[in-house]
Amino acid sequence: MEIGVLFFLFFFALKVLSQDTLAPLRIDCGSETSYDTGDGILWDTDSDFVKTGQNVRLSNGNLSAERQISTLRYFPEQNKNCYSLPAVAQKRYFIRAVFCYGNYDGLSRPPSFGLEFDGNKWTTVSNSTAEPQHYELVYTSGGDFISVCLARTLDKQYPYISALELWPLSDDMYATMGQDRAWTLSYRYNYGATESIMGYPQDKYNRKWQPMILQGTKAVHASFASINRLTTEYPPDLAIFDAIEAPDPASSMTFSFETNGSATFKYIVLYFLETRFLNENETRAFDLYILGGTYITTISPRYQIFTGFEVDTESIGLSDEDIRIQLLPTINTTLPPIISAIEIYASTRPLVTTRTSQDDLEGLQAFVKTFEQLQGWSGDPCLPSDTTWPWISRQGHYPPRVTSINLTGYGLSGHLPYFGQMQALEIIDFGNNSLNGPIPEFLGKLPHLKLLILSNNDFSGYIPKSITSNKQLKFDVHGNCHVIKRESSASTFGLPIGLLSFILVVVAFVYFLGPKKPMPSEEVTATEGGGWDDGHVQSMPQEERVSEDANPESPIQKSQR
Repeated sequence: MEIGVLFFLFFFALKVLSQDTLAPLRIDCGSETSYDTGDGILWDTDSDFVKTGQNVRLSNGNLSAERQISTLRYFPEQNKNCYSLPAVAQKRYFIRAVFCYGNYDGLSRPPSFGLEFDGNKWTTVSNSTAEPQHYELVYTSGGDFISVCLARTLDKQYPYISALELWPLSDDMYATMGQDRAWTLSYRYNYGATESIMGYPQDKYNRKWQPMILQGTKAVHASFASINRLTTEYPPDLAIFDAIEAPDPASSMTFSFETNGSATFKYIVLYFLETRFLNENETRAFDLYILGGTYITTISPRYQIFTGFEVDTESIGLSDEDIRIQLLPTINTTLPPIISAIEIYASTRPLVTTRTSQDDLEGLQAFVKTFEQLQGWSGDPCLPSDTTWPWISRQGHYPPRVTSINLTGYGLSGHLPYFGQMQALEIIDFGNNSLNGPIPEFLGKLPHLKLLILSNNDFSGYIPKSITSNKQLKFDVHGNCHVIKRESSASTFGLPIGLLSFILVVVAFVYFLGPKKPMPSEEVTATEGGGWDDGHVQSMPQEERVSEDANPESPIQKSQR
């Protein structure tokens, strides 16, 4: 019985862990504590997701009804600061980043900065209003974490963030939305409504729906309280019960949407519901046209049955800077066109596949933080490839690992920072700088390191044994005047171990192979030469000489061949 209980608890724990992996993540940036707002999902502090930045609480005059935007975290030190969000590979997520400036710095000048995800550009944040700004993204994770980064792009303008949310989406949502790109929200309207839907729990996928009534249209509301769904996007019922319709059966409805000059592809989802029961002599039907008059389909909404229709402009060969949608009544319809809601997303550029691993990113950030000479680079390994730091090389598939660092001649000074987590490194070149202090032990423990160049610096002390004993590693430390090439032992008064060993071997050789003192019972005669004569001519062994030339070949000499 006890064994059965243990097995049950074991598998229950596994189930809970698997659920937690796909649970929504809500981060109140800048908050000192985690808390529950009563909707069943915890708001976490950001201390476990980012390692840089400073917390700020807005003054009482700037506090909002939303607790999450009463605090923020800002980043005055590094050019790039990244949140690492746990995820599941090949899982699609809805991501929201929230920014509320609140004049936290007293400058009355909101900063402008870049927002990135996994090395891809998301948007430029520049909050000129007192209201919070929300940026939303649909993205398929490529690994076990998603990196959301804030990049300083202007001098003395420091990035900040108020909240960050990550929600896993159902696998059947937005089924034809291409996964080789991410999709940024352009518009999400709840037609016919007068109040906003502010995400969870009204929308279980945390989407915000803005109320909208177009001029010249009529707002209508469903005459029932329950619906059947034929769509997999799962919009909240409140967004479907409200709708707008054209003023009469002969009128069409036209919707125009600006997309800020973006010529990328669009993903459009339109939602329809017949809001009232139709008599036998009533019909409602209209044609859907997209962009420059391209016919898509004919829509006939059904009573109490909610339907959605998706349009991927890439799949139908259309791309335009702005979007134009028309609902035109068919010839025999007796009722005007109607629509309940709409979502419009614009695709990003094709996703980069050169995202740096988290361990490598932390190691590289250590360089930037330690050496002021590197802080002028606008590039970052978490940014797109055209802005990548030029002094690293990466290999592999996803995520690739940093395999070499070449910082020769960069004018670096000071001690080397720890970057032992960068386990894929094969080549390190720090030659021709002014680096000082001891040579770090961890360098010789990097499992794949093959070449280490530390020449022409100001390092001091002994070369660590992890380097000298590493048979796969070639290293060069010439030009460091204070580096001792061989380790010493305190019991030998500073003599190198190799030289001491050689002397001991010579002494032993002389002792065992030289003439031996005769036993008392033996008859011996002293000669003029002062030697011993036992009836044979004895010759004294030649004096052994100990010199530097007799030493075994040093590791440095070996590495320079």
